[in-house]
Amino acid sequence: MKQTIFILVTVLLAGCASDQTNVLGEITKIDGAVLKGNITWHVASQTYRLASTDFIAIPLSEVRSVRVKKPDHLELALQMIERGDYTKPIPILQEIIQDYTMLQWDQPAYRWLVECYLRTAQPQKVLKTYDRAVKATQSGPDEDFKLIYLSALLDLGETKRARDGADAILSEAGKARFEEMLKQRNATTTKSTLSSGAAPSAAPSE
Repeated sequence: MKQTIFILVTVLLAGCASDQTNVLGEITKIDGAVLKGNITWHVASQTYRLASTDFIAIPLSEVRSVRVKKPDHLELALQMIERGDYTKPIPILQEIIQDYTMLQWDQPAYRWLVECYLRTAQPQKVLKTYDRAVKATQSGPDEDFKLIYLSALLDLGETKRARDGADAILSEAGKARFEEMLKQRNATTTKSTLSSGAAPSAAPSE
């Protein structure tokens, strides 16, 4: 009988498992209770699975916050970015997103991943990653993240979509930053045109 129960529990846990790594941390529930243990996020049931003395499933609706230790390899990726390397951090950030889905540090990883994609001329991946990040957070991306998304739209030539998006998702301060970004892009385009060797139109003779 005990063996049957053990097998059943093992099967149930396997069914709840995901590709996400167990991360040690704490969950604060809306009722104020704080639970500590190894945490994973289970997408299908929208629950946090916490293993401590018991195995507990906590619905997202009951969770106020989740706190886990900052992954060391996130700091490594940020150091690379500071040095101007936007290629090597990509697989590191992708790994963090998978291992820390809905576990606090996926959002910073998403934000810097889109920065890397933008800097390496991959605007389509910026859009896809932004959409994934929106679905993986309750609070939504921050203003810098949104501006990177809009910048990718501009890189794809979708100026109207970017303008409409700015009106819909940015604060007033964000909209001002977006307009400044447009001015800088226009100035860069004009400078590039002039330096390409195209002579300005001659003034009409009198």
